Formats: sequence, C-alpha cells, structure tokens
Amino acid sequence: MIDVRSPMAVCFFIVHTFVLLTPDCVIGEMVEHLVHRLVARTQSLPVCRFRCRLSSARVVELYPRVFDNVGRRDGSLILELFQHGSCEVLVWPAHFHERLAQSKGATHPADATADSLRGSYPIDSSVCNLLHVSDNKDAAAREFEILARAERLTEPWRLDSGPSIPPSGILTICRAFGLASLQVCDDWESLLDASSAYRSIAKVLIDTQQRHNQLAGPINAYFRGDPDPLCELAKAWGLVNHWQDFLMRCGSASAQKWKLLLLDVVIFYISDLLPCEPMIYWVIGGSVAARQYGDKLTPSDIDVRCSEEALDAICRLFNLTSAPVMCDGYRSRIAILELGAWAVEFSADLIFYDGRRVSVDKHMVERRTGIGYQSREDILAELISLKRPHPKCDWERVERLYHSWHMLDNRYLAARLKMQGETQIPSFERKT
Repeated sequence: MIDVRSPMAVCFFIVHTFVLLTPDCVIGEMVEHLVHRLVARTQSLPVCRFRCRLSSARVVELYPRVFDNVGRRDGSLILELFQHGSCEVLVWPAHFHERLAQSKGATHPADATADSLRGSYPIDSSVCNLLHVSDNKDAAAREFEILARAERLTEPWRLDSGPSIPPSGILTICRAFGLASLQVCDDWESLLDASSAYRSIAKVLIDTQQRHNQLAGPINAYFRGDPDPLCELAKAWGLVNHWQDFLMRCGSASAQKWKLLLLDVVIFYISDLLPCEPMIYWVIGGSVAARQYGDKLTPSDIDVRCSEEALDAICRLFNLTSAPVMCDGYRSRIAILELGAWAVEFSADLIFYDGRRVSVDKHMVERRTGIGYQSREDILAELISLKRPHPKCDWERVERLYHSWHMLDNRYLAARLKMQGETQIPSFERKT
C-alpha cells in the first residue's frame, strides 16, 4: 500500500474523496456503525482506510473557518477533541463525494434530518458530531493533503471491541449519575433520531431537577449553557473521567440550540403536575399559547396565568415563593420556576391602578384548549387590557393576531373585555 504521507500518495489520491471519523466516533466504538451506514449509502467499500492523529496545527488547517472566528467557543473544544484520540480516514473515489456529503447531515444534530448520520444518533453537539466530510471536491483535495502530513498510526486495525456509546453530553450525565428511566440511555439504538433522543433524555434530567434538590441548580445551569456546576459535582463524586467531562461540556455549549425543541417537553411536564381542583384556575398563556394558534413570535419564557388560590397551591407544589411585582400601570404577584433552560413564570391577577382587573376564572378555564392553553379570545382580551408600548407593542400585536385568527367568538371577546373593566370595546374590520 502506498505511504499516504508521500508526495506520490497525495497525487494518487487527488481524484479521491474521504470521510474523517473523528475521535468521538473512535472512542465511542462507533466506527463500524458508521462504516456500515456509509457503505450502504455509497454501495461501495472504501478503497483505503487508515488511522492518524492530528496535531493542533493540523486541526487549525483542517477547520480554518472555525478558527478565523475568534469569538467562537467551538474552536477550543474542537482542539481539545482531537487531543483525546486518533481518527479513522475512509477513502472513496471522487464521484462518491456528493453522496457522502449528503449522508453526513447538518453540523449540529438539531438541524440534521433524521435520515442523516448526525441526525440518526443520540448526539447533542456540533463538536462531537462523529465525522467530517469536505464541503466540495476541491476542499477534499486540500484537506487530504493535511491528513497525509498527519501522524500515521501503524498499529493493526481492530474492530470495535466494546458496546457503542454515542458521544452525547446529556446521555453521559444520565449514565454518570445513575438516573432513573435509563432504558432510553442504554437502548439508544431504538431511538428514532437525535431530536427524539434529546427530548427523551432531557425529560429524565428535567424530572431529576425536581426530585433531587442537590442537582436542581447544576442541571438548570447546564441547560442554560453553563456546564461547570454539574461537571464539578460529577468530578467531586468521582463519576466521570476526562473524556466524559469533555462530552458534558460540549453538550452544554450546544444546549441553547435545543431550547425551542424542549419547550413542549417542559410544557407537558408542567401541565401534568399542575393541580386540577375546584377553584384552582390556571391557563398556559402568553406567546407560548399564541404559538399554538400559529403565531410566529418565539417565546422568551413560559407564562402560566393563575388565580390567586392557584398561585398559592403551585408555590406549595414546587416549593416556590411568590413575590409582588409593580409594572407600568398594574401590579401582580409572580413565582418563577427554572426548568430545562426555560423560566416558567406563574402570575396571579393583573390589577390595574385604574381599577381594571384581569383574572383567571372558571370561564377562562372552560375555554382552554389542548393541555391547558389560554383561548385566542382571552389572549386578545389580555393584550388589549395591558396596552404595553414598545418593545411589547401589545396593540400592534392585537391587530395582527385578530386579522390572522379566524372563527373568533367576538361575543365572548366583548364580554371578556367588559368583565376586565374595559369601557371602550375596540372594533376591527377584517382585512381582505
């Protein structure tokens, strides 16, 4: 076989393309999994495969766009990834490049389709994402020259010898802390794709956050992108090695990418726990509820509107303390619960200084939809009463939503506004 570091080898392989299986793939014993999938996609065996170790200088050459952007956190993590172990290089003829590039999936598993390699495994970061494929054939030629100059490992190739463990930060947390419902972690091959895996494993962490006070703060910090509290705790308890600590930090660095995906997970979790008793009234409102009816505005938090009695019951349930808040034109009482990078804000009656009041009552509860979402009419009535200026722009939002939501119960909307003390009921003409 030709020495891949020789000039003749570089010329020989100039009409070839390659797939680089990164150290997370090798350490996780997933090489043969990916080789099998790649052979199935190309219907061809690689013409050559070899192992190498990339120095930091070679890594910077291989990923110039990452390291040109000084502010990116990925750069230091990518350098650290290649310090953990070796890579496997698989070489195919150049005409297979398009198939290989399409097979890999988007850089981050959250963006990758379920049938791609990155989208079909329970991985959770753009750093430990199993493989690298060049952007095009010219880039493949340039990058292969870099690999040809890398340290070649001559020890005999061995097949994966242990159980395959996908390089996932949240999966590593669950395994390290021995959390409940580990079926989803140990039987990862039964999971549909990276997104469903992240949802499933995140549910375990969110449940743990509520059940174990010592882990609540560190887990929430992890979802917010701060891995240090949880990593330090795991190391102090002797639960992780250097590689597992690295996986946890990579997963946390990408946690915000999954935030919107976890919105429904947190909402369903909350709705299952909220009390359903007489005189205990609550609705899931705000942008989260409007989103259920087609509004495109991305929520910044989860608003749960409550009666005064419901807020007290919820505070007892979640061991929260409510606090009074004074806003422009109204006051209320709120309690905040942090779950999965989402702040769940429970708020009681909105009491305006001019005597108006927005309350959650049995009429509002009777018109809830789904798992407890505030009705469209109640959303509009609340926004009309609030009338907040920029940046909320409640009035502009009311007009936009009113004209986009059809089949509204205008009689109920008018009755609701009168109940809230509105003396002037706005009238809208639908745009045609």
